[in-house]
Amino acid sequence: MRIVGYLLVASFVGLGALCVLPTSAPYARWKLLSLVNFSGSPQTYYDYTTGTGAPSESVKARLEQIRRAYPNDFAVQWALAIWEGATDLQRTREQLLALQERFPHRPEVYASLLRNEMRQFPLGREEDHRFTGDNTPPRPAIPTAVQRVLEWAQQGERLEPENAFFTGMRVRALLAQRRDAEAVRALQRAAELPRWDDHLSAEAEASVQLQRRLHNLRSGDLDLALSTTILFPHYATER
Repeated sequence: MRIVGYLLVASFVGLGALCVLPTSAPYARWKLLSLVNFSGSPQTYYDYTTGTGAPSESVKARLEQIRRAYPNDFAVQWALAIWEGATDLQRTREQLLALQERFPHRPEVYASLLRNEMRQFPLGREEDHRFTGDNTPPRPAIPTAVQRVLEWAQQGERLEPENAFFTGMRVRALLAQRRDAEAVRALQRAAELPRWDDHLSAEAEASVQLQRRLHNLRSGDLDLALSTTILFPHYATER
């Protein structure tokens, strides 16, 4: 029993050290919080970073170091734009547009812009109630958002003419503009294309690599934490 007691004391001392040491403290604290979390809310990677839901000053400084160290690395800059936008639609749009100016020939940027815009993209069609069973009047389409989606979809089609994702996004914009005949032709065109790629897996991989650089840590727990932040707003209008 004495040996067990010594082992328990050593374990607690070791755990306490992990919670204090700068290199391991954020991860160790996040792991402990996730084990004793009774709120029912999953711990996100923002909680992993600081335990408070917002990046700390040291994390911000490290992110700036990474930005300067990899100025021409698209994946790094892409992940930074997503990080800084977080869950704010407009902030994410601004970050991605700044990225688009630097990398105008990367279809991944337009895919991210389109998926982000789908967070708040009502089609404004009365037919919606046929699928939802809700007789509430539909929210009207937002003309500026519709025009953005149309332009980004067309840019994506020019860069990846074989990718049905961008043509499908154009279908949504045309439906919101009530250009139904064109939308049907675009839908038929999308059905004939050889592949469909929303570039979400590439975006997730870029985010994982950024976090590994940020924390100098490769962890399955970290990768799983990142997966809880992935959004699929474009699937809502896929129906």
